[in-house]
Amino acid sequence: MERLKWPIMIITIVLFTIMGLTGCSVSGSGNMGKPAGDFPDYDTLASWVESNAQPFDAGAGAGAWYRAALGVQHAAAEDGYLVSAVITGSSSDPEGYVVWCTAIAGGDLYWWFPERGNPVLLLKAEALE
Repeated sequence: MERLKWPIMIITIVLFTIMGLTGCSVSGSGNMGKPAGDFPDYDTLASWVESNAQPFDAGAGAGAWYRAALGVQHAAAEDGYLVSAVITGSSSDPEGYVVWCTAIAGGDLYWWFPERGNPVLLLKAEALE
C-alpha cells in the first residue's frame, strides 16, 4: 500500500487542479451569479494575491495550512476568479506536506503559498494547450 501512496496522491492533485481550473467551482455572491474565470493578466493576479493572503498559525499543522488555501480559493470565487488549493506530501520529508494555490493569468499557470503574495510562473500557456 505504501508504494501506491505517491502515485495516488499525484493523480489526485492533478485531477483536482484540472477540475478547479476548468470551471468546477461555485461562484460566490460577490460575482452576481456569473461563472468564475481566469485572471486577465499577471498584474491583476499579483495584486489580488497580495490583497488576499491568508495567514495561519504555522504550528497548527496541515489542516490549518490547507484551510488557509481554501480561504484563498473561497475569496477568489467571491471575486469571480478560479483558484485551486492543493496539498501534497513533501518529497524531502515523508512526514511533511506542502500547500499551495494555483491560478491561470493571461493564459499562463502560476502558483503561490496561501499565506504569501508573489505568484510564480509554473507553466506557460503553450504547455497548457
